[in-house]
Amino acid sequence: MLTWLKELFANFFRLLKPHTLTNTMPSTAVSTPAAVVPNNQAADLDYDNDDDFTSAKARIYDEQPDSNIQFYPKLVDNLEADHQQLLRLYTNIAATLNIREYQLIPGQLNNFKEKLKAHLDTENIKFYGYLEQSLKSKNEEFQAMRAFRKEMRTIERTVIKFLDKWISNGIQSDTAEEFKGEYEAIGSALVTRIESEEKELYILYGRI
Repeated sequence: MLTWLKELFANFFRLLKPHTLTNTMPSTAVSTPAAVVPNNQAADLDYDNDDDFTSAKARIYDEQPDSNIQFYPKLVDNLEADHQQLLRLYTNIAATLNIREYQLIPGQLNNFKEKLKAHLDTENIKFYGYLEQSLKSKNEEFQAMRAFRKEMRTIERTVIKFLDKWISNGIQSDTAEEFKGEYEAIGSALVTRIESEEKELYILYGRI
């Protein structure tokens, strides 16, 4: 297997829980030292950021926040399970790329996009919405959380521009290297987002 693919999977495996690894990658890849793609590569992709990926429901919430969002005891567990599923789906795309079954990749990207959209809608409204309403009386914490959320939205837009581009264009032998480079950069951005949320934000839910 190509070195780049081993390194990419090793990076994702840092976040994957053992029970999610079935049919994803041979176990030999787990021992490969992680090579993290520089985080700024995702920002270097030639995408504008005029459009937000969030659904109409989420955009309406942003404009007119609901001040009565409920606390969901299982929400963080569900969001973390979503992360595991998304990472698994994303790594499966690399396996398809490695065996050069390029015609399958747009369908995989579209499936990933649908799962990501559902996850983001839940996260933006139930999770971030709850934090915002709970921190309104704590201005410093509230502003810090809003700044973090803005950064996460930038990652969202970049990811979706990438997905839309390749779902529409498809991948051929002469564009496979371009796709691989963008795929790696987006993967790094996703890992960064997931790590940041799970280590810095999810622990706040239920404590405020």
